[in-house]
Order: sequence, then structure tokens, then C-alpha cells
Amino acid sequence: MGIKKSLGFNEAAAANNPTLDDKAYVAQIVSEINRLRSQINDTAVCRLVTSLSGKTCTIQHSDKVGQGALMGGSNYHARVLFDDGSSPWLLRVPRVASYEVGLPESLVEHLVISEYATLRFLENTKVPAPRAYGYGIRGRDKEDHGVGVSFLLMEHLPGEAWTGEGTKEQKAKVLSGLASILNEVAQHPFPKAGSLVPHASTMSRVSAVASDRFLALTPDGPFDDAESYYASFAEQYLALICGGQLYTEYPVDAYLVYRFLKDNVSQLASRDAHGSAEFFLKHVDDKGDHILIDENFNITGIIDWEMARTVPRSEAFGPSLVTADMNTLCAGKVCLTENDQILARELGKLSPQLVDCSVDEKARRFFWGLALEPDWADAKLLAVAILTVFGVDQKWEEWREHALERYKGDGRLQRLLRGCS
Repeated sequence: MGIKKSLGFNEAAAANNPTLDDKAYVAQIVSEINRLRSQINDTAVCRLVTSLSGKTCTIQHSDKVGQGALMGGSNYHARVLFDDGSSPWLLRVPRVASYEVGLPESLVEHLVISEYATLRFLENTKVPAPRAYGYGIRGRDKEDHGVGVSFLLMEHLPGEAWTGEGTKEQKAKVLSGLASILNEVAQHPFPKAGSLVPHASTMSRVSAVASDRFLALTPDGPFDDAESYYASFAEQYLALICGGQLYTEYPVDAYLVYRFLKDNVSQLASRDAHGSAEFFLKHVDDKGDHILIDENFNITGIIDWEMARTVPRSEAFGPSLVTADMNTLCAGKVCLTENDQILARELGKLSPQLVDCSVDEKARRFFWGLALEPDWADAKLLAVAILTVFGVDQKWEEWREHALERYKGDGRLQRLLRGCS
């Protein structure tokens, strides 16, 4: 597995924290990583690796912490180097106490187990994902292996994380390769929406959704239909807003937006009413740096599957973050990008039945939501974009007035209104 060098997950929230300057923020990360490293028993890791591979090894920790280090915003990585010089493995450890993430232990366990099951499933496909060799859950007698932390052991794939840069032809080559991978994914439908976990008889089965790319949501599901799946996400956001844990500067406006989304999940679900319900594996954090490429822009691997889930057809194969123009997305401009159209065209050549998945960006807007914007001025742009893509042709103020009237019987909304008065 190659490694993307970034701070990634939830970095916007940390960057917008006014109490930390850059120096203090880096110091916070250094302290956190040093604590995490001190918990890792390298000897136990090597003992487990030797039992799995028959080879002796050493653990190589990065000599850098923070920007440019071999870690992501939610995982720390160390290389497993074999004494015989064979291809290295990767030790992947969730940053449980990360300043950026702060994941609860129960969710960490689910993420580790789900990523392991996902990678094992992908071994039987043509998707170029890293092989998973083993995992451990901290505190479980038979699954801890004495390592001291929850972890995954996996293949270290060649290549560098794609930054989205390149000539028009080079970008098209990457997107064409991605279309081939998505076409392979389309050959492996699932009966439910959720995330994979290990299962003795079938290697993996669909279980509760393993969280969201922005927030540490409580695992929920699995779901038999698209409406229940989408409604669950909207409801968890509503609960966090009402609990004072999210969008605290504009709770009423945020509540109205997510209540609207919950009430309109049928617009998303209706696009998948093609006979029996089928769901397909999707890489949730697909910003582009999950794609590894070589010097010729050939895809060498797809990494970082920890929050992967099986999703409705239109979400799996429609516009996503990898083809988004992030400036346009964050500015609230509703449109299909050139990359959206290129990927749709390439995918259509391989799977003509998937062309209609790219008619709009409803699913992308649904899951981008209000992001983690701390100020209403920026969040309002996203709110208006959501209304627009779901067919509302009104000014925000007019829509808001009507929404307050429509939801006047909603007890949670009324409590928020009283709290803001």
C-alpha cells in the first residue's frame, strides 16, 4: 500500500480552530503521535509478521511528524521491512486520540474490522487494492497479539498518491483507469447497504455503516433499501445538531437543511428503483489521493478503504469527490464538472447501463452537506446548492420562512428556536 502524505480527515475543523496557531497545532500532533508510538510494541508486531510470513523483519517509523509525514489524518503508518529485502508491508494504526479525529474505541474497532473485511473481499476482484494480512483489536485477548494498539497489516503498494495534477491527457488516462475499476465493482452487487465485516462462510457480509468522512457517526444498519440508508445519515446529523455537537453557530438553519434532506431521500432512492435492490462497494473518502499512480499515470492501486460501504447504484457510479471541482463545490455552484463528464463517458463505454448515474450531483451534495463550515456565510452557499440540486427554486430567506412554518410541529426544531431566542 502506498501512503498519502497529508493531514486529511477533519483537517478543516482543526484548521478553523481559533485557539491554535500553526506552531501549537503541529506541537499538538507531535505530542499525539509520540504517545501513539510509545504504545506500539514493535517486538510483538515483528513476532506476528514472522508468524504470518515466515520472515524476520524490523519496523521503520517515520522520522517526520505532521505535514509530509507518512500518515493520514486518521491513521498512523510504519513500514515493515523484511530482512531478506522482499517487498515491505505496512502497519496501519488508527489515530484514536487524534486532535483532528478523536475516534471512540468502539468505532475504531468497527473501522479496523471493516477495512480488513473490505480488503479481503477485494482480493477476489480485479480492483487493485492492497492485500490484508492481519489485524488486531486493542484489549481483546485473542486479537490484540500484544501489539498494544488496534492495527492492520497490509501490502505496501507502489506508486504515489494522485494530486489531481497533470495535463488534460494525463488526467483523462487516470479517469479511464478509474472507470475500468468502477466497472469491475459493478460486477459484484450486494443485497444491503452498509459496511463489510468478516464472516466465516462467505469471507465478508454487510453490517452497520462504518461512519462518515466528516464525522464519527454511530454505526447504523445494514439497510434493505436506499431510502432507509439515506434517511439514517440525515437523522444522525439532526441528532448531533440538536445535541449541540454540530453547527453550533447556526443550529436552526442547519437543522432545516438536514430535515429537508431527510424528507427528500426519495429523490435519491427513486433513481435506484431498477428491479431488485442492489448495492455496490464505494470508497467514501475518494478525494483523488486514494488513487496511486506511476510515472506514466497508470493506476497502481486504490488505498484507504477504512470507511468504505455498499451504497445505492447511483451513488456508487455517479459524480463523487474524485471528479469534483472543490472550489466550485465549496462555493455552492451546482454543476457537473468536466471530469464528471469524462468519467461518465469512459464508464459508459464499459457499462452503458450506468450512464444514467451521472445525470446530477444529488448524492455528492447530500453527503457533502454543510461540510464542517464554522460560519453561516460559507455554509449558506452549500445550503442553497442543496436546495437547488433537489429542485427548489426559491431564495434562501423565502424558503427558510416556509420551512419554519412547515416544520412548526417539530419539537426538536422548536427547542432549537427557543435556545436561540
